[in-house]
Amino acid sequence: MEKTNTENTKTTTTPTEDVKQQDPAKLLEALYYMLDAFDRANMRFFLVGDTARSAIANKDLTGSHIEIGVRANEWRSGAKRILDDFAPPVKETDGGALYEYGGVPIMLITYPDSPEVMAPDMVRYRYEEFYVPNPFSSFEEMYG
Repeated sequence: MEKTNTENTKTTTTPTEDVKQQDPAKLLEALYYMLDAFDRANMRFFLVGDTARSAIANKDLTGSHIEIGVRANEWRSGAKRILDDFAPPVKETDGGALYEYGGVPIMLITYPDSPEVMAPDMVRYRYEEFYVPNPFSSFEEMYG
């Protein structure tokens, strides 16, 4: 089942609700895959949702999927073509895309420019550094 949320000028597509919980190691591999893909495209993403909460708390990733965000303006840039060559999406919507790596769904959600995403904070998680909205609590209030 696909759910669409258009509150606060963003649209999200979520994987089906009956998707099984993923192994934390598989979730981390999928996150590293997207880190590599975005690095190749010279684009920046930030962690959102449960993925961000786990990274901020420095705990194992949990859930059925990975959630990342991208500024809408950056998503529409020419660098997206490079990303598409390396990591073609399973599905694209006006508000983002759905990727998959090793059986793990990866939800990419686009967000309008706001102070929280224009000047993100950095969190060290496992062996890498990831961006998170700053302040994260304000971002969660706006987007849930």
